[in-house]
Amino acid sequence: MKDDDQQQYRQLGVVDAIGRASSHTGEDCNGWAGHVVGDGYAIQGNFLSGPGVIAAMERAWLATDESDELERRMLAALLAGDRAGGDRRGRQSSAILIVTEEGAYEEGGSDEFTNLRVDDHHDPVLELIRLSDIRAVHLVQSDGPGAIPLEGDVLGEIAVLLDRIGYPPETSADDAVVAALEAWAIDEYLSGRFHGDSIDSEVLTVLRNRAGSGSLI
Repeated sequence: MKDDDQQQYRQLGVVDAIGRASSHTGEDCNGWAGHVVGDGYAIQGNFLSGPGVIAAMERAWLATDESDELERRMLAALLAGDRAGGDRRGRQSSAILIVTEEGAYEEGGSDEFTNLRVDDHHDPVLELIRLSDIRAVHLVQSDGPGAIPLEGDVLGEIAVLLDRIGYPPETSADDAVVAALEAWAIDEYLSGRFHGDSIDSEVLTVLRNRAGSGSLI
């Protein structure tokens, strides 16, 4: 910023690829304004209700595990800051953008792994988390560990649920039920969580919710 003649109004934070962090809060940023940095993170804000907002965000970030998804860690910090007072002007909007190499859902896309925003809501951070949960179920691919086998009582329950929501299997045979489940999963953008002879637990949860049911088994 050495060539910026208005740096007293600027606020920014940067973390490089190996975790070195730096922040700047200009002396004329609207108060309360401030920042904190540490290994792998930079947290800053202005128009905040006080320094406790930044402190709460830092505590929440450090309480997460480094192996957790970046999106979840960022949302945890954002929620903590909001609940600690957040923007002194009130609540209205929130957003999160994560870009990774080949991160887009579709090949050849923008590399945007997550791009979610809430423009006008009475509790925008919670709404952002809700959208993140939906995205995680429908757009994050799974390699199948811990999946539920499509057999026995589980398959029987799925047949009943599919019938309720307008995807009735052609017959009661296992392969017919699986075929109907696959058709529904494709329509619901859940095909990445369908593994032929098994499904992720999230698929069964969504199906139960669509059918207005708890577990039938």
